[in-house]
This record gives sequence, structure tokens and C-alpha cells, in this order.
Amino acid sequence: MNASAYTTAALQNALIGQGEALLEQEGVVMMIRTEDPKWMANDLNNFLWATFTRTNPSHDIEAIDAFTVNKHWGAKGPLVFDATIKPHHAPPVLKDAAVEKRVDAILEKYGY
Repeated sequence: MNASAYTTAALQNALIGQGEALLEQEGVVMMIRTEDPKWMANDLNNFLWATFTRTNPSHDIEAIDAFTVNKHWGAKGPLVFDATIKPHHAPPVLKDAAVEKRVDAILEKYGY
């Protein structure tokens, strides 16, 4: 889900009362907020890396139709992970095409 469309709270408010239907009828078990949903959906590694390194469980995981009973948290709907890049995160590591080309040339000598 594109992070610019909804905040986590706005998403929860927009989907109030729909949690069970999302789980049972639609099969949605989690929703991930990100700035670049196409990149995240492009590769399983992108999804795993972004979702589980950008998400602080105590701050960035909520749910649709969440509730608390006797100090126990629960939810009737999917989990919502806020996997957006936070100000305190390091910048992303980007591949350098020139370096990749040199590495490939070196590895080619050894049959890789």
C-alpha cells in the first residue's frame, strides 16, 4: 500500500468493522505501508528486508479492528505494518553499476 495514501491510523479508521471480512473472505492477513509498493512487490527479498527491518514492533505494528481485553491485545482483522523509511534510518544501499561490472569480471576468471 502506498504510504502517501493513508497513515496507519487513517487506514484503521477507513476499515473499521471490516476486519473479519478482510481475513475470512478476502484472505488478507497483513497490510504493509511503504513509499515504494512496486519495489517491495517486485522481489520476495525486498518485501522481507523492508517489512522486517523498517518495522519496530512496539511502534509500527497495528491491526484492523484491534482491541484490548484484560490487558491482552487482539485483533479481528489483518495486521498493519508501517514499513516506511523513518528519519532515523540509514540511507538505502544502492548498487553501483561500475562496481558490479568489475566484480563480474573478477568472478568470471574463477568460473562464477
